[in-house]
Amino acid sequence: MMAIVAIAVGLCQSQTRFEVASVKPSPTPPTHRAYTMNDSTVDLGAIPLKILIQLAYKVDAYQVVAPDWMSTTRFDVLAKLPTGANKTQIPEMLQALLADRFGLVVHREPRERQVYALVVAKDGPKLRDGAADNSHPDMAAFLNGRRLLSKMNTDDGCGR
Repeated sequence: MMAIVAIAVGLCQSQTRFEVASVKPSPTPPTHRAYTMNDSTVDLGAIPLKILIQLAYKVDAYQVVAPDWMSTTRFDVLAKLPTGANKTQIPEMLQALLADRFGLVVHREPRERQVYALVVAKDGPKLRDGAADNSHPDMAAFLNGRRLLSKMNTDDGCGR
């Protein structure tokens, strides 16, 4: 597994940059919470620096090794994409922005991590088919009086 290790020193080279960008510390409590990225602007309100790194380098949270303050210190980022650019170039532009404004440099390194492995028991699998209507006695104990969502994908995108 590869990990991104964040180090706040030096500069990173990149050719693609935002036309104009504003990065400001977000007030506490945050007054602006927008996460918008389209073909003309990037508007990220009250976003932690660690998440900005995740967006810029297209990695998951567990792959970013950074000081704790990077998860709690929030910023408001408002940027305009240059003419002809599109949102697929935003990660590279964010990389340049992080390098310019924070002096961020990253390096990739392999790291050993603990994982769980789901394996078949030596005597074969012990799984049984479940009841299709959630009426199995163990399910009632699990639900503890609550109902399962009966329809996850509705026309309006909300679960019911």
